Order: sequence, then structure tokens, then C-alpha cells
Amino acid sequence: MEIVESFKAQLQAYHQNSIAKIPAANTLINHTMILKKNRLNKFGYSLLLNIKQHENVGNYKTENWGNDKYQIAHYQDPVFLTRTFYKNGKSIFKKSGEKRLYLFIDDIIDKDFNENDYINCPNCGFAESISAIRDGCQYCGTHFEMSDVYPSISNYYFAYEYRSANKTDTKADKRKSNLLVWKKFLSSLLEVPYEIYKMRTGGLKSKPFFNRLMKQYNLNIPYFQFKDKCTEMLTAVLFSDSPDNLPFVNIPNCPAISPDLLDFDSTGFAIDKETSGVSGDIATMNTTFFIDGYFDKNGKIKNTKATYKASFRRNVYVPFNLNFSFTRINCKSCAGVFDAVRNDCCPYCNTKYELQNEEWILTDIKRIR
Repeated sequence: MEIVESFKAQLQAYHQNSIAKIPAANTLINHTMILKKNRLNKFGYSLLLNIKQHENVGNYKTENWGNDKYQIAHYQDPVFLTRTFYKNGKSIFKKSGEKRLYLFIDDIIDKDFNENDYINCPNCGFAESISAIRDGCQYCGTHFEMSDVYPSISNYYFAYEYRSANKTDTKADKRKSNLLVWKKFLSSLLEVPYEIYKMRTGGLKSKPFFNRLMKQYNLNIPYFQFKDKCTEMLTAVLFSDSPDNLPFVNIPNCPAISPDLLDFDSTGFAIDKETSGVSGDIATMNTTFFIDGYFDKNGKIKNTKATYKASFRRNVYVPFNLNFSFTRINCKSCAGVFDAVRNDCCPYCNTKYELQNEEWILTDIKRIR
């Protein structure tokens, strides 16, 4: 898919400082990339990514979800990723391996737009109605067509690839691949306590649990979208030195969770079924997030695994809005539209916005390993 290839090229160019932002990505991804680059600069590092397409398998769509106007598609892309960390212009750490790049793409189906719908300027992120922005963005003056806004990458992450993605494997190759999967799985058990192992394997049961619960309340949110949204929020939180400034974080005076984290791959996500559920009109999902992280350790890169506990809440009686964005919030008091990433309250009437009535919010997070 063209946007997937464009995104990978832009992601590499961004880390090379060749471009100031990633045009194929939405505003929140670009904000998170700034947080990540600030973290690298804080410790005096730079990071280069080299992403090579797998020889035998291209990107492919696994799930999609939407309505008659908007659509969210989930793509996977088997790649070979090389990370190289630099300090004072010298390479100090390099690691390569097969990864699976997960991408979430927002797109439009209905080309007849409602002139009152709000979108974000692809240049500066300013939120404005389609009718008002046709003559140019009020903030930066950029002129653009809707094709410049959609499709857009709304989230991405790299995950550990246990199995070879080669579709041309012989039976013998597949047997070797399966043995490798089990070897890696069994070796991982030696690295983690039993309770963490139970949470990790519990991820297989998270999808049916979540989908059944949402169906009970007629809330059309598939598991892959929930997992995507949680990963998107957790990524921003882990790279932020002041997480309580993020619009979706409802944790007063929340400190930096992993102030030495420089980059990571996702290695697992699970919902704790025993403590998650609905009380009144609020759903609470207690989750566990596993990463293979790259941390600063006294001026050197330390590659190690980490585990986080995080809780998310949402009003189950508010229908899901496919066009919702943290960067274009509609104030319920004065109808003003503003960017919640940059403003805690509505800048027009100073009303505090309750995001849990629109989207999942983070109410607790801690590192447990």
C-alpha cells in the first residue's frame, strides 16, 4: 500500500533529521515523535532506523472497521529493522532483527463531506471546519485538498517477530520455524516471574473478553481498536517527562514513568479479566503492557525488557465517534474546537473537558518490572 511505504520512508528520514515532521502520520504521532526526540537529545543520543521490506511478504490488511463514512484499517508489515544509536557522532549500539510493523490507517469512504466536519491541517495540526479551511488554514495559510489529509497513519509500533514471514518456506523450514517459536517462548519463561507469564499468555483471552463486554453495552469498539488506542497513549506517556500534561492522562502530578527510555518494541498486551469490567456507566480496563526497551544506563544503551500496569476508563453509554481526535475537541459548553494536546481546557470558555465521555483515558500507570 502506497501510504505504508511512504510512512516507512518518512519515519527513517525523520530520524535522519531530513524532515521536521512525518506527513503521512497524524498530529498525535508527530507530537509523540517530538517527545521521543527530546528524550534522545536529553541524554545526548541520536537514533537511525533502517527498515527493509521482507523479501517474500509485503504489507497486508488483517482487520478493518468503520461506518459508511470513515474506516480504520489494521495493517501488518514484516520487516527487517536495524537500530543504530549514536553519541558524539559515533555509533555506540546497533541491533538488527525481524520485526512486524503494525500500522493503523484512517481513511474516508464517503467522498461527500459534511462542510461542518472538523479536520486538522496536515501542515500545522490546527483544527478547523472543512468549509472554513478550503481557502487556506487560518493558522499557517496552507492550502490543501482532502486527499492530503486521508488516508493517514493514526498509530504504529514495531513488535517482536517470533515466526519467519517467508511464505515460500518448505515443510522442513516450517518445522524449524515452529521449533524456533517454542524455543523463544520457553526461554522467555525463564526471564519472567510466573505471575507475569500468566498475564502475558492471558493476552490470548483478552480479545474475546473485551468484545463480549462491549457487545453487552452495544458499544461498537473492536478489540484491535482498543489495543491500538492504548498503545498510542502508552507510547506518548513513556516518552513524556510530564505525562500529566497529556490530554488523555487523568493522573494528577503524574511523574515520568520511564525517564530513561529511548525506544522500544512491543512484546505483549493483556487485559486482566478478574479486575476489569463495568461499574455504572464507566468501563475500566486494567491492562499489562510488555516491551523490549532501549534505556540509557550511565551513558550507555541497555537493551532490556520492561512491564507496565495501566488502567483505562471510558463511558460505555457514549457512542464511539470514528472521526474523534485528541487534536480537535468539541467543547460541550461553547461549541469551540481546540487541540487538547496543547490545551488542558477549552481556550474559549476555560471549561475542563471530560475526555472519558469521548474516548479511553489513562487513569493509572506504573512500571512493575
